[in-house]
Amino acid sequence: MTESEKASERLRLVNEAITFVRNCATQDRKLTSDNKMSGRYTRALQELESLRANTESIVKRTNI
Repeated sequence: MTESEKASERLRLVNEAITFVRNCATQDRKLTSDNKMSGRYTRALQELESLRANTESIVKRTNI
């Protein structure tokens, strides 16, 4: 597996993790009847978004 393929796979996994956490946050919010997403989910999503930005830059560099 090349570095480009590894970086692309990592980006795919990060995107899946973001989708999964968002779905969990939505279900949790519905079950607790809260109007806002829990701060823990918000922090997790912020960390994942940061990881996605870093991974996207790696993908760009490996594809050059």
